[in-house]
Amino acid sequence: MNTTDDDLPPADPAESLRLIAQGRAAAERRLIPDPRLLLWPWGLAWLIGFGVYFLRFGPGGFLAHGGHARAVGRRAAPRRRSFRCG
Repeated sequence: MNTTDDDLPPADPAESLRLIAQGRAAAERRLIPDPRLLLWPWGLAWLIGFGVYFLRFGPGGFLAHGGHARAVGRRAAPRRRSFRCG
């Protein structure tokens, strides 16, 4: 049986620790996804969603296109007069 350098154990403990660290780093790169693949779409959706919300309701809590001001300026239903009998 022929022995190669890969079959021989490491010569010293420092070399063993280096091999373990290299293997752990390689496994981590393969198993843990890049967080940017999740964070970029999430951030873009957040900006679009809250941007539309802001444009709809504005900074003062009112409708940005004046819908609230129109509703306050006119009466929704005419007031009824109360008649007292007696």
